[in-house]
Amino acid sequence: MAERRGVRLSVIMPVHNAMPFLPDAIASIISQTYRAFRLLIVDDGSTDDSKDYLKTLSDARVSVISSPKRCGQGSARNLALAQCDTEYTAFMDADDVSLPNRLARQVQFLDEHPT
Repeated sequence: MAERRGVRLSVIMPVHNAMPFLPDAIASIISQTYRAFRLLIVDDGSTDDSKDYLKTLSDARVSVISSPKRCGQGSARNLALAQCDTEYTAFMDADDVSLPNRLARQVQFLDEHPT
């Protein structure tokens, strides 16, 4: 479905109690030079302000999946993977920041090195 809209990449971000790092992490993905992606954020039972912050996101490329209780980073990633319908998938941690051309460079590399 996403590929029909020109989206080739899903970025998966599990989140558990990630404030105050979360705004910078999400901003670093939203501001990527490569724009044809969707960001799947899994709130893994956060008990801090992460859940409230995620509700404020309005970028159409962002989808938030909520887990009512903590299931762990691996299970949170699998929950998002089950909703991926794109050619490529990338992972992002909620306390990391990506350089602006990260996704562009990764997609270019994958395009140039098909398996």
